Amino acid sequence: MKPLAAAWVLLVAARGPAQVASPTTRADSSTAPADRTPEIAQMLDGKVDIEIHDKTILAAFREIEKKTGLPLKIDEATLDRLPYGDQTKLNATIRGLTLREALTELLRPAGLTLQVRSTEVGVIAVAPLRRLVRRATWEELDMLRRLSEAPWSAEQWNKLDVQFLDSGPDGKMTKETLGRLAQAVGAGTASEVLTAACNQQGLTWYPSGDKIVVISKRRQMERQLSKRISRKYYGVPLSEVLLDLGRDADVLVKIEPGAIASLPAQVAQAFSLTVENSSIRQAYEVIAGTTGLGFSIDQEGVRFSASHLVPEAVTAGSDASLSAAVEAMRASSVVAMVTKKGENGEPDVTFFVRDSDLPSDLRELRKKKVEDIVDAVRKALGAEKDVGVE
Repeated sequence: MKPLAAAWVLLVAARGPAQVASPTTRADSSTAPADRTPEIAQMLDGKVDIEIHDKTILAAFREIEKKTGLPLKIDEATLDRLPYGDQTKLNATIRGLTLREALTELLRPAGLTLQVRSTEVGVIAVAPLRRLVRRATWEELDMLRRLSEAPWSAEQWNKLDVQFLDSGPDGKMTKETLGRLAQAVGAGTASEVLTAACNQQGLTWYPSGDKIVVISKRRQMERQLSKRISRKYYGVPLSEVLLDLGRDADVLVKIEPGAIASLPAQVAQAFSLTVENSSIRQAYEVIAGTTGLGFSIDQEGVRFSASHLVPEAVTAGSDASLSAAVEAMRASSVVAMVTKKGENGEPDVTFFVRDSDLPSDLRELRKKKVEDIVDAVRKALGAEKDVGVE
């Protein structure tokens, strides 16, 4: 960490009693708390003297909040990105800095930063740490710290071990080429300049051990959607389910106008889904398959569009068209899912095949196979019934 003129700050990690962050709850808009932005800004600009000795990160935040009145919030997903999670401990002596400066210096070695909100100050992971999609090591956090503190230089870039998982839109991206693009960006920290250079080519980056991994944004979206979760939704608006899963994956969710409105009310307003140890992508594919919504992934996030089975008049509120759309979806259910694999065996794109997509001979063959299976089940159940129990 670079020396400070009026403070000494140290962050260390150690084992300790686990402390679990409270789950996030959605606020009722009718009872939303008052905007405290001016008050919070005043707190952050005030000078502070704080001493923290061998306290877990949550206990340290509570002590800072008690001393300064500043509400600090960190969610469980962010804690899970730290090497020791909520068992991470902080040691710090902070003197003569504003609270904003002190917290910034305190959080940087852990790959964390401040997010000032209307009623609190959130503590979130920096973007490269979020892109890691797993718990970080201290080696990786130290690399992020160095890149966020040091100005960009060609000498520093040449020393970095860079691994390319994608070679750019023309397939010719190399470390030398990316270095030239970064050199032309201008002044900034190494982290800022590298991000700007990657953006020009639809690329992004994250730390991995002692390396920097450069990857296309599209493929990075695939990585983030591969996160495995367990969730249960009962009678929840479908849009909330889609957005909640997007927050878990840290991806942007785009819902095209009229997509949700094109669905039957019981699906759009009271959707139920149970996901057990499955990827977020799989959850989205199940939703797309059961609702008929179009689902695609691009470098910005995920997109949901109206089903081609639903007439456009549905979005205008036509009851007749709505009934026709429901019947069309019921008559042409999803019968198969085809996933095209990428070059490295990773999912590239998924197609949902409906009964109406099949040629007539395959529809008849599928119908015959289903009938055979039903007959086999009927015979098996009948045999069990005939056996009886003495």
